[in-house]
Amino acid sequence: MLSHLNVSALDCFKPAHLETPKPMWLSDFTLFIEELKANFGSYNPVGEVEAELEGLHMQENHQAMKYFIKFMQLATRVQRGEATLPQQAYNGLAKCIKNDMVQHNKLTTLSSLRRLTQAIDA
Repeated sequence: MLSHLNVSALDCFKPAHLETPKPMWLSDFTLFIEELKANFGSYNPVGEVEAELEGLHMQENHQAMKYFIKFMQLATRVQRGEATLPQQAYNGLAKCIKNDMVQHNKLTTLSSLRRLTQAIDA
């Protein structure tokens, strides 16, 4: 594994290869990745935020405002067009709110979706 590292990472981990006993992360790929992240951060921070954004879901007992605060925190860190954000936000809404939205026209902006969601959730 060490042979695939760049110079700075190799310099960081080379001494561990000489230790006795060898650290567990030298023989376990998952632990090795965790060690890399701990020392150098994520190799794809935008991808990790996108995955977190796609996995964000409002639970039935959660408040809409808290959901949208978290959604906006994540949305500002990814490279998505304004047109895709309302659909992504809608996908994560609680089912009870989506059911109430059936009675309204389709919303095309994130701010209009947030306002309607908060009105339903109030």
